[in-house]
Amino acid sequence: MKNKGFTLVELMVIVAIIGLLVSITMTMWVISAVNKAAVNSYKTSMRSLQTAVEICNGTGGTAVSGSPGDSICGGDEKYPEITSKCGSDFQFIVSGTGNDWTVTTDKSCRGCKISCTVERCSYIETDPGDCY
Repeated sequence: MKNKGFTLVELMVIVAIIGLLVSITMTMWVISAVNKAAVNSYKTSMRSLQTAVEICNGTGGTAVSGSPGDSICGGDEKYPEITSKCGSDFQFIVSGTGNDWTVTTDKSCRGCKISCTVERCSYIETDPGDCY
């Protein structure tokens, strides 16, 4: 009579393979969530910056390029901090004056770079899907 079924060793190998696949999937999901959170924080900072530069230029001031924490227009408005998950040493670059200005950063955040004008912010992706 032949025994039917799996041996204990075969079951342990199957459980180990399933565990490995689950751990790889979970790791990829966590990395994706961290990337999305960093890019969303960067997007929020750039939208706030867009409004601040618009107010500065709209009140007769001139927005100047700077680093996070620097004054945008010589007043209380400061450049936003960029999350450390995006990297460090970001510089904000402002070009133009009045209603014809552009503000962007010198680096991308996880492959997503944003350029804002008075009308809208646009995403410049280094790889499709980076700006989520």
